[in-house]
Amino acid sequence: MINTTLNNPNMGYIRGIEVEWQTNFWYLPQPLNSLVLNVNYTRSWSNMDYRIIRNKPETVIGPNGRPRTVYVTTDTLFSDRLIQHANDVLNAAIGIDYKGFSGRMSFNMRGNVLTSVGTRPEETAYTGNIYRWDFTLKQALPLDGLSIAFNGVNIFHNATKTYRRYRLNESAPITENLTSVLYPPTIYQFYLMYSF
Repeated sequence: MINTTLNNPNMGYIRGIEVEWQTNFWYLPQPLNSLVLNVNYTRSWSNMDYRIIRNKPETVIGPNGRPRTVYVTTDTLFSDRLIQHANDVLNAAIGIDYKGFSGRMSFNMRGNVLTSVGTRPEETAYTGNIYRWDFTLKQALPLDGLSIAFNGVNIFHNATKTYRRYRLNESAPITENLTSVLYPPTIYQFYLMYSF
């Protein structure tokens, strides 16, 4: 048996639409007229033919009349999304800009993505939806060009869960199995900045 690596010769395709709305609420009474809002949504579709080469064992009767195992190479294709491609991405941020102060609270949702392609279509691994909340606060100081800022990344410590569909044999039902849970770190940053 020989194992080798082969690049996929097939083209991949991504199509989609993106909509965005940005506004500040200047028409509202104070202090609400300092609010800003930004919403961005992307819906996309991707497709690629994945080539799968498998060595399937078969039992044959040898010249001496005894059974022996041989491997028959099969070359098949199946279509799925591109790896690391999410069909849905949503970004939203609400904030305030008032005199020298600026603050934002943002939310990001990335739909489930393929993380790897298995040797059979049902063995493909994928994540669940990924959610993240961040914030940033910035205050200008009395000295021209000097400011302080405080940022938080992934402040609710949301997990990324990976799943794999699997079945024992061709006639068995496909089951969904949780294979890993990753907790990206929560990061806080405080800094002093001078722009000149």
